[in-house]
Amino acid sequence: MHESERQQYEERIADLEAAVAQRDDLIVQLSQRVADLEARLGRDSRNSSKPPASDGLRRRPRPPRVKGQKPSGGQIGHPGHALERVVEPDERVVLHPPICRHCGIDLSETLGVVSERRQVVEMPSVRLRVTEYVQERVCCPHCQHETTGDFPTEASSLAQYGPRLRALSVYLRMQHLLPMERTAEVLEALTGARLSVGTVVAWEQEASHAVAPAVEEVRTALRAEAVMHADETSLRVGAVLHWAHVHATAWLTLLDWHRKRGQEGIRSLGVLPHFVGTVLHDRWESYWAFGCRHALCHAHLQRDLQGIWETTGQVWASELQATLLAMNQAAMSWREHGSIPPDELATWEAAFWQWIEAGEATNPPTPRRQRTPAQNLLRALRQRHQDVLAFLHDLSVPFTNNQAERDLRMLKVQQKIAGGCRTPAGATALCRLRSAISCLRKQGRDVLATLADLLAGHPISLLPASV
Repeated sequence: MHESERQQYEERIADLEAAVAQRDDLIVQLSQRVADLEARLGRDSRNSSKPPASDGLRRRPRPPRVKGQKPSGGQIGHPGHALERVVEPDERVVLHPPICRHCGIDLSETLGVVSERRQVVEMPSVRLRVTEYVQERVCCPHCQHETTGDFPTEASSLAQYGPRLRALSVYLRMQHLLPMERTAEVLEALTGARLSVGTVVAWEQEASHAVAPAVEEVRTALRAEAVMHADETSLRVGAVLHWAHVHATAWLTLLDWHRKRGQEGIRSLGVLPHFVGTVLHDRWESYWAFGCRHALCHAHLQRDLQGIWETTGQVWASELQATLLAMNQAAMSWREHGSIPPDELATWEAAFWQWIEAGEATNPPTPRRQRTPAQNLLRALRQRHQDVLAFLHDLSVPFTNNQAERDLRMLKVQQKIAGGCRTPAGATALCRLRSAISCLRKQGRDVLATLADLLAGHPISLLPASV
């Protein structure tokens, strides 16, 4: 073979080797992309932070019931809810037989004895009750000065609807999330009052302004709490996307909205900048800008670990899931004692680090842009391990942030019904009144009666009786 032919041959071999290497690199890239897309398709609200609404209409698979677990239906000892007869009914109808069914003799004058009692509980016919206040002018016989009687607060004009009807309208709008037109229709069907949409909106704004001082009390009270939940969700105001933020405890709820999701929006609530307790939240980075103590939500961590286990099959993720759940059971069992014994606490921490190290061995470090979800989660668990295990060291810290998510849920329902809020004033009214209703329901107070007092001009408090 001539030298020129050999050179051409070697160049051809080099070109082919370069093409094969390029093809192999492309295969690796495409394989990684396919794996990422398959993992993304497998994500739902059960194994990621995606909301349940994104799951679509498919039915979520459930594991078969394991023998020995609780049976379906009400459990033994559950009090249940049944319609009971009252001792003193509003009306009593005596069913005296007119004649004897055997011989036909008249029994109208014959005394009988009670054989059985049955009661029917029915709603009375609703009719608007009109009260007219007649102001009189009296001339003083001593100084001849004329004095008039004072109209009550609810009689502010020649004719107006009373506070209970206005409270019912606000209650239907803010608790049951009826659209404005349907609220007017329901009130007309129930009471005969023919209301315009503008009237419903005006009552909503009236209640929003009236409840504002009580909501500010909640804002101040939350700053002094030992443990607080925080979360945020999108809220459309007009045609612009905004964010609704929540700070909450088992007794208090504060909702507010802002254009920003991050530190600026969180700071606008005026709680976390002054808070020194423990705030429970997800891994949203903005919360760590505040100098209070922090705890991470394990409902989010459990979903992240479940997603890694399902997409990669890495055992450490499943084992860490089980370990964290077992830690929670231990924390609950020691809660009445105030703390977990140091030796048991050390055992749980060692188990936690065992699976973190196993995960890091399975997922060795890579450049930042090439990190996988498993690497990112392991990195967060190591860096924030004190926040991850906060529920184990402080038994007053809950395992999950479900309280905040429950307090935000009705805002998401409102958006599904109405698409959001049309005006900033409407968004403010929604947040204020949902805050108030949530506080009242948490404390077991009568929402409708409290709203009626509010709209009658009486100041209310949203703080628990012990605060």
